[in-house]
Amino acid sequence: SITKASRNLKTNNILVDIMIKKISDGRFSDIFLSDSSELATIKYRIVDSVAGATLRCRERSQKPLIAVATGAGFGPVRCLLERRIAAALELWDQSHPRVAIFLGLHPSDVQLAKPILEEASRLGLIDMLYVVESNEQKLRVYDKLADEVIAQKVRHKLTQQQASVFVCAGEAAAKSTKGVFESILGIEASKIMSDHYIEEVF
Repeated sequence: SITKASRNLKTNNILVDIMIKKISDGRFSDIFLSDSSELATIKYRIVDSVAGATLRCRERSQKPLIAVATGAGFGPVRCLLERRIAAALELWDQSHPRVAIFLGLHPSDVQLAKPILEEASRLGLIDMLYVVESNEQKLRVYDKLADEVIAQKVRHKLTQQQASVFVCAGEAAAKSTKGVFESILGIEASKIMSDHYIEEVF
């Protein structure tokens, strides 16, 4: 997943940060990267995600967002935060929409997420932040979402603020997360989720 892209104004080169989920014996994440030197040149083609254009459209970028991600699914969320941070710094006002973020991460990945989350928080872009680390009790990020107090806040964002939802996770986590949102919304689930629910499964 691309987490950041910026252009060097002196060389006109584009620097791309990517987040890679390592899969044992994976052709790229394991074999290719293991055989490549640090300064290896890679030719690549960017393929936009199914949710990319929808999330970047002006109408959605100006509304609150609830983002739920696990593992490498944080990559697109980080990219979204980068865009909102850039917009906030350019406009430098307090009118930017807030993001509620729910992350399920391995403890070693939390430090990777920390800088961007701290910067977004400093700019007032995040109004809810919950990070669930991998644990022996098997508590998942969607379990946090189902907490009664948190669920009330999420319902308010969806029904009163017309927030969009972006879920980027593995198949099982995505399915469970969707079930939690349907439970939170009750009879309003069908209408709200058809209009505002964006899911990307990896």
